[in-house]
Amino acid sequence: MPTMDASLTISAALLAFQFFFNLILALGIWILARGYNPTHGIRIQRALNPASFFFLFLVIFFVTMGPILMTRSFASMWLPTYGANIHSGLSTDGVKAWVFIVDILIVSTIILKTGGWKVSPFPPLNFSVPAIAILLGDSGGMVAVYTCLLAVIYGGSLASSRRFGGSGIAGRVEDDVALWIVTTAALALTTTIGVFTRHAR
Repeated sequence: MPTMDASLTISAALLAFQFFFNLILALGIWILARGYNPTHGIRIQRALNPASFFFLFLVIFFVTMGPILMTRSFASMWLPTYGANIHSGLSTDGVKAWVFIVDILIVSTIILKTGGWKVSPFPPLNFSVPAIAILLGDSGGMVAVYTCLLAVIYGGSLASSRRFGGSGIAGRVEDDVALWIVTTAALALTTTIGVFTRHAR
């Protein structure tokens, strides 16, 4: 189990990651909102509806940043002010899992609302999650969960966009299958090497 100093470092790094993750997300949406891309059609119009996007952004901000500030390492700094037990707070590992899964699910929703995985600028945010999880010391099992979740969502989105014509980009089925296999295999290779070599000297 990591020491308090190590836990605080991890929690602080997670907080910094999530802050900049949200900032990049907001910046991307702001740039998209500067004009209308006919390739996206009505999907991007709905995504850029201020109320719709503001709600999604508030969800990802509060349901991720809040729990991070409630981790034991952070809580031990401010809970005593309110007379609470210094050992109270959420598990850092549990919060990391919650934050990364919420990130993947909500950003995947935003990707679908901004043209799909082939058009939207946001897939790199999702694909960065397993690497960040490795850097923040997540277990190999949890990294595998994030990677598999991304692979399933990505594959399902490609299949549904072809079936329902979501992204407006047609092509052979083989093109989508090859894209999915190469992308997920590269992600799996990267995360596997990262997990097995992160403690190497």
